[in-house]
Amino acid sequence: MELRKPFINVFLCCALAGGMGWGCGDDDSGSGGDNPDVNWPGINFCPDSYLVTDLDVVPADYTTFTPVDISDISTCQAMNFLVIYKTNLTSLEGLENLTYMENLHVKSNASLNSLNGLDNLTTVMGCYIEDNDSLTDLKGLDNFTTAGFHLVIKENDSLTSLTGLENLTYKVNFNARELDLYIENNTSLTNLQALKNLSTPIDWLKISGNPVLTSLQGLEDIPTVYDMYVSNNNALTSMEGLAGITAVGKDLRIISNNSLTSLAGMANLSSVGRNLEIKNNRNLPTCEAERFRDSIGISHIGGDIEIEYNDDTGTCSWFPASITDCLKIPKLLMSSYIY
Repeated sequence: MELRKPFINVFLCCALAGGMGWGCGDDDSGSGGDNPDVNWPGINFCPDSYLVTDLDVVPADYTTFTPVDISDISTCQAMNFLVIYKTNLTSLEGLENLTYMENLHVKSNASLNSLNGLDNLTTVMGCYIEDNDSLTDLKGLDNFTTAGFHLVIKENDSLTSLTGLENLTYKVNFNARELDLYIENNTSLTNLQALKNLSTPIDWLKISGNPVLTSLQGLEDIPTVYDMYVSNNNALTSMEGLAGITAVGKDLRIISNNSLTSLAGMANLSSVGRNLEIKNNRNLPTCEAERFRDSIGISHIGGDIEIEYNDDTGTCSWFPASITDCLKIPKLLMSSYIY
């Protein structure tokens, strides 16, 4: 991934300026050290791409990275790119000076059981926590308030909660790009409550392959999603927690959630920009999926509608599940009459 220094430098200046009273000029034509309009007094910015690993041979993906130990970068307060890959580390102690990261990848560290060391990190543009089998929560990210383009949490087999992300509230608004949020294949994850303060629009929302996840509560303040994929969460019984979402800009796909019985938690959804797919949810009554389609309004769905391989024998009550559903009864009755 090639990163533009002007973007990093000017963004870092602006991200930190408010809290520290620094100036931030409009000219992004040079690096912080050379540009007279960008002033970073006392900040130790480490601009290279760094790799911390215990492997004897650097993997091909990282041959352009500078191999380091944590002690070598312990004075960095802001960094361009840091990968921590296949180490025997149990924590990230030694990185306490970091406040800003452009890209942080913590991947395949079998003994890592704590993110302590990242305690002062407030802003990460791309954050990837992947395949760390001993990690049970995300404590250590307690001061992480601002995400950028990607937040990916996947394949952490012992992760039971996202505790540590309670202060994550919003994303950087840069070039109108929204946050991608991927929560995938975490086999012990039971809830998303730690995301309860996240209140930003989401570009890609993918919640997939979390077999003991029972609830989506914690996502209540997300207002819109561009592309949404909820699949293969076999303990998920409802979509409660998504009531704040009023629009999906592109595709909404709800696929292969074997315990799902209700879609009432998305009662405030009023439009889907392209395709609606509700498929292979074996305990979801087909009539529930059809009622959900009708509550959105077929004319407010911009592409194909696929409702198939759900529970065709399941029954649905016509009593409203909530006040919101009650207010939609005339719309539901009219759509049932027309279609």
